[in-house]
Amino acid sequence: MVQTVDAKTLKYLDNYEIAASIFKNKWQRIKQKTNRKGEIEAPSRDFVKTYAAREIIAGNIARGSPFFHGFSDYMTNKETREQLLYERKELNEMVEKAVFDDENQRILISACHEAWRRRLGQLGDRSRSESTDFNSLANREFERWRVSLARCKNAASLRETLVDFWSRTGPLPALQNRWQDILSLLDDPQWRLAKDLALLALASYKPANKEEEAALAGDSDQKGEEL
Repeated sequence: MVQTVDAKTLKYLDNYEIAASIFKNKWQRIKQKTNRKGEIEAPSRDFVKTYAAREIIAGNIARGSPFFHGFSDYMTNKETREQLLYERKELNEMVEKAVFDDENQRILISACHEAWRRRLGQLGDRSRSESTDFNSLANREFERWRVSLARCKNAASLRETLVDFWSRTGPLPALQNRWQDILSLLDDPQWRLAKDLALLALASYKPANKEEEAALAGDSDQKGEEL
């Protein structure tokens, strides 16, 4: 049985329209691969790039839930997580344009973005001073915080993890004037949504430079150029 939903009654219709404009299917091409002799090892191929985030967002909106609902679960599943991380640019645009029930939800994401940007800056300084690989440092740190957030099972553990994350790089302007409001998001019954928001923040972070972009790019062999 097919269940229909009247779009006019959907609470988050604006976010559905925003997502539809951002996560558009695109034709892409993976270039052919050749060996050192110039022989073709794999021919070029065209494919349609679809977006995991669009399906997730559409499903949430159809159920009358915030567009980011359950994002922590999707960031725990390896296959879905890899897809979402390839969609970092579009996720960042969605976060910037989306309508939130509470503006403090957007501020929580901004605080996580700023904390992660500063942490990556620290890792960049470390990689240069110690002549270590920045990509490895950045990816290990990403996994550390992703796993720490994903393992939070209650409001107390989430609050402890986020406060630790935020405090490691100094005062965050986004939090200074809204600290009590943000803390209220980390209590029952909202903490699960805050957990979703924090993991969405990690996935939607916009790299500050080419070094960060390369470190967070993932497996380039699975990407193609737009047609």
